[in-house]
Amino acid sequence: MTEPTPDPRPEPRWGQYSDAPPVVAAPETLPPPTVAAQRPPAPTSDVVLTVLLLGIGLVDVIRQFSSFANFASVMRESYIQLGYGEFTSDALANSMGVAQNVVRVLLILIAIVWSARRIRQHQRAFWVPLAAGGAAALVLLVGILALMLIDPALAIYLNTLTG
Repeated sequence: MTEPTPDPRPEPRWGQYSDAPPVVAAPETLPPPTVAAQRPPAPTSDVVLTVLLLGIGLVDVIRQFSSFANFASVMRESYIQLGYGEFTSDALANSMGVAQNVVRVLLILIAIVWSARRIRQHQRAFWVPLAAGGAAALVLLVGILALMLIDPALAIYLNTLTG
């Protein structure tokens, strides 16, 4: 490797143009690039399963939207079928149904975005829609339990059993 010869002329002052081509140093020899450890891509079966689970969740959210929008009628029908008497907390049930719809839509959107990000990063993603579905089921269970405990018809029914 030879050193470039320095230019004997003085450097131009600020604002002056130089008529000499710039002195270019000889390129250094760089070590060969190393291959960074990359994650292996997620198996195709994981991607297919994730998309299938997201599709099932999306269809469920869409199909059940109207049921949750009028959740009081669902609770009334359930009480009649179970023999608990007449469900009377209609306003609370409809409010809980709206909350269920909001939570379910948010959960499916989060699951879609998070799954897509994990698939792009070559990480397993099938568990994301499963976790979102589990969270939605837990929120629904807690909501229905709260409705049933607040409604006086269930307390009356339980008193007739122990009575």
